[in-house]
Amino acid sequence: MKLPKPDVPALVAAGIYLIFGGLWIVLSDRMLALLVSDPATLTTYQTYKGGAFVAVMAVLAYVLVGRLSRQLKALQESEARLAESEMRFREMAEHIDQIFYLAAPDYSRFFYVSPAYACIWGRSAESLLADPASWLAGVVEEDRPRVLDVVARGRDKGFYEDTFRVRRPDGTQRWVHARAYELRDADGRAYRVAGILEDITGRHLAEDQIRTLARDLESRVQERTAELEQANHELEAFSYSVSHDLRAPLRALNGFAHLVADDPGSHLGPEAKTMLGRIRVNAEKMATLIDDILAFSRIGRSEMNHVAVDMAALAREVAEELAPEYPAARVAIGEMPTIRGDASMLRLVWTNLIGNALKFSSKREAPVVEAGWEMGGDGRTVFFVRDNGAGFDMAYAQRLFGVFQRLHRSEDFPGTGAGLAIVNRIIGRHGGRIWAEAVPDHGATFRFTVAAAGDAPT
Repeated sequence: MKLPKPDVPALVAAGIYLIFGGLWIVLSDRMLALLVSDPATLTTYQTYKGGAFVAVMAVLAYVLVGRLSRQLKALQESEARLAESEMRFREMAEHIDQIFYLAAPDYSRFFYVSPAYACIWGRSAESLLADPASWLAGVVEEDRPRVLDVVARGRDKGFYEDTFRVRRPDGTQRWVHARAYELRDADGRAYRVAGILEDITGRHLAEDQIRTLARDLESRVQERTAELEQANHELEAFSYSVSHDLRAPLRALNGFAHLVADDPGSHLGPEAKTMLGRIRVNAEKMATLIDDILAFSRIGRSEMNHVAVDMAALAREVAEELAPEYPAARVAIGEMPTIRGDASMLRLVWTNLIGNALKFSSKREAPVVEAGWEMGGDGRTVFFVRDNGAGFDMAYAQRLFGVFQRLHRSEDFPGTGAGLAIVNRIIGRHGGRIWAEAVPDHGATFRFTVAAAGDAPT
């Protein structure tokens, strides 16, 4: 029978006690014999010495037994807490969907495997405890080399993570995400590996479905892009037809109307001349309408050329060009920041906005038009054009930027209604927006922004 390993500290303590106890007995008897010659008195003193020795031993026994009792009680409480903690751990581990395990650092032994192993691997946890290498047989063959490499490299880092496939005995396949951590002692040596494996088959299938949908969406976008390009080609063909096939008859109609009306030999009456005048006016309106249609079409297709644009200088140029048509108007152009944008398109914006402001304030005794900029609530630069003209009802403001939408009669203010639609498209292509505020017969203010990238002054 193999004897238990001796407790060295206990042996040392026992040896010290025997030495000092023996010395006490021998030396104390000799000292008493030297000091007391009467045998009866010597016997009495030796009795007292023995009683003192017994009392000291009793106190020492009380201290030692009390200490041992407290240590035993603390040990029992610690074991109870450990048992409760282990019970809670097992309850948690056995009721989660993930596999939890504790293994040796080299996976030569598994100390614990949660029941979820049977659900994911299709094999019992007991089979893994009996054969620690059996888990690898469940890994899909193509994934095994990578998994073994990840585990090997994880021993150097103390952690590893990987996703791989598991094929169960019934042939079904599951996707598993694994994470493992090495538990190390005070000297840094790994003594356990704690791991968690999660079945992510549903998530993986969902990701595959999302990727499939993304590919389908990309294919549909390509199809729609091709259809849009075809529609743009057709629109260009239509624009070409409008430009060449409709303008020529209008020019001929207008020219013949001029010839007939101006022919001194004609015998047209006043009513006929009035009708010819209406033909000429409407032919010119039709030509203007065609020009606006073509301009609106070109704005959406033309390539943008971003350069630094001095907005104040551009607005002043437009105001000077329009000034001869509205000599009574006072136009004030304030300082404005320089932005990046397409200069020709932005010039068209100022032309339409300032031109509209001059047109709709032209019936005032003192027309006033103001253009400038202000800081918006979101910190962006906001340009504006303000007038004291006819204004409009805000209930119909949503119609302002539609193609050929008008809020005033053409008899009062001529135009085709395409200008603001063109402005809206230009501002949209610059990544900004345009809006308006007005009160009937008290003027209107149009504000617009451009993209944040070109919004800061240079």
